[in-house]
Amino acid sequence: GGSLKSRNNETIPLQGTIQRYWEVSAPCGFLPGTDTIMVGSLREEPFMSMTPREQLASATMIATHEIVTNLEKAKSALESLVNGMQDFTCLVTCQGRIVWGNRKAASCFGCDQDILHQENMKKLFKSSDFEAFLGLLDPYASQGLRADAIEFQMPIVQGDKMRDILWSVRPFQAVSTRRGTILLLVGRDITDVLADRAERAKLESELETAQIMQAAFFPSNQICTPFIEICSFYRPADQCSGDWWGHFNLGEGLDLVCVADVTGHGAASALVTAMTQATCMTFANKAREVQRSESVHFPSQLLNQVNRVVYDTFRGKFFMTFFAMLFDAKEGVMRACNAGHNFPMFIRGPYREQALSGTALPENVRPFRGPEALALQGNPIGFDPNSEYPEREIGLQNLDRFFMFTDGIIECKNEAGQMFGAPNLRKAMTKNFDKPAAQFRDAIIDAALTHYGKQPLSDDLTMVVIDVFLNQKKAEPAPKS
Repeated sequence: GGSLKSRNNETIPLQGTIQRYWEVSAPCGFLPGTDTIMVGSLREEPFMSMTPREQLASATMIATHEIVTNLEKAKSALESLVNGMQDFTCLVTCQGRIVWGNRKAASCFGCDQDILHQENMKKLFKSSDFEAFLGLLDPYASQGLRADAIEFQMPIVQGDKMRDILWSVRPFQAVSTRRGTILLLVGRDITDVLADRAERAKLESELETAQIMQAAFFPSNQICTPFIEICSFYRPADQCSGDWWGHFNLGEGLDLVCVADVTGHGAASALVTAMTQATCMTFANKAREVQRSESVHFPSQLLNQVNRVVYDTFRGKFFMTFFAMLFDAKEGVMRACNAGHNFPMFIRGPYREQALSGTALPENVRPFRGPEALALQGNPIGFDPNSEYPEREIGLQNLDRFFMFTDGIIECKNEAGQMFGAPNLRKAMTKNFDKPAAQFRDAIIDAALTHYGKQPLSDDLTMVVIDVFLNQKKAEPAPKS
């Protein structure tokens, strides 16, 4: 497909089947950048057909030329690839002398790539480390190509800093071993990786500490008083949680139970719950010091205080739902206040008493149709500093049961992407409403966890079961869950 060209600019194309012989005089060579051959002179000779042997030799020469050309292109591409690698790559002897190296290796030695073969690995290591390095290469000197590849970590000196390198060594089989085994040495800088790993380890340690501290904010999962029994369940989706619940005995037959859920989960959300718990403790301590008639005992006052603290601290960057119940044994009432939280469920005592004793329901009580929702509205905590939180008062009956929970219970999904949902929660409550508080709690959790299956939790889980005993009958201690 090329052409012949003489000094007098006579050009003869070489395309198709050769029909003529040409006598070519020197000098002879390719014109730079083209497929044209430059010759001294051309003289046409009579055409002579080639013998089969000559044809075979000609075809072999052409094929050999193509193979050599392709190998040179592949070699050039491979060298470009190796030179462009960010890993330190070189060929070394068992004594650490450099035979060849890529640009990254040359930059580590601080020299030009063309004179890299004059360097020795000793330049990169401390004396003690270099001796250890040679010790690792000893098996290759004695076993040659039979020695196995190895990996090890050893730092190098770069200016006034040390860089941690993960080294990989294996025999290089593409060259003769007559003058000793040549090794392929590849080093990857893992300094930043180790630093990140150390930072993550430190962070995980701090989160574990935060988790231990946050766990101290939660009450026992089983609380019994002469008036109420509380059984709870809590499981965080992460090391730190945005869920929290608390119980505070205010004295004189007053019990405060709260459930809160900060947006998201993690360390930041845990900080908000810590502030909330501290505010509730302050409220409870003050309530114990004053008379029952004062307004400090109303849950709306608590929500106002928590809302002010969270808003003044985070200025609308964090929100929290919050539900508070104040049980008053002397007056036989429960006062509730809500800040955007899920409505708790409750089952009236006569239904549970009828199920436990087998007696008929009073004529003025309609048949049991499942738990009722304690509907009460209010802005989330931290949304508006001037939010007002109305209260709702409910007369209590013996064996009343209240169920408080966070949205993780109903919103966590299974592997098919289906949430547990409020209908399944109501179904589980209806099926098990006659059981004691601890067994009721466990049945609800079993139903929810069975639904989630092996799917990791996407949110924290918290539930609190509260049973009321107006006849001063103290409940038996429930087993911990």
